[in-house]
Amino acid sequence: MKKNLLTTILLLFLIIMNGVLLYLVLNEPQKHRKPPGHFIARELGLTEEQMVKFRQLERSHRKKMRFMDHRLHEMRQFLFSNAQNENFSMDQRDSLTNEMGKLSAEKDLEVFQYFQEIGELCTAEQRQKLEETVARALKRGPGKKGPPPGEPHNGREDLP
Repeated sequence: MKKNLLTTILLLFLIIMNGVLLYLVLNEPQKHRKPPGHFIARELGLTEEQMVKFRQLERSHRKKMRFMDHRLHEMRQFLFSNAQNENFSMDQRDSLTNEMGKLSAEKDLEVFQYFQEIGELCTAEQRQKLEETVARALKRGPGKKGPPPGEPHNGREDLP
């Protein structure tokens, strides 16, 4: 009887805790990252008319980038899934990596054209802000890794 009572109490406790956890998870405000376009529009101070055109540009740009990212992902999967395949020739590997390189170049060109098109929407002052924003982003780079500035690198302070 005691064993049954203890098991029942434990089971009831776990059910309540799961309910509390679900409540907390489902009612927690969503912490989604805002798309980069939101940051750009805010930085440039786009007007409503500019925002309409900007949203169209951004939708088109995102669609193109998603397609290219998906294609590049598929190519990488195919390449690495054949790493141990003896029938996968060096010519096939080179051909695939060349195609991947071309697709990466297309992605860079798409981003370049996207910023050009944004610039065409802007006033002269907004174009200047856009150039400064892009320059800061390029200087910062994608997801900097490593120790913070001023910290020694692997015990050596003479490395950049």
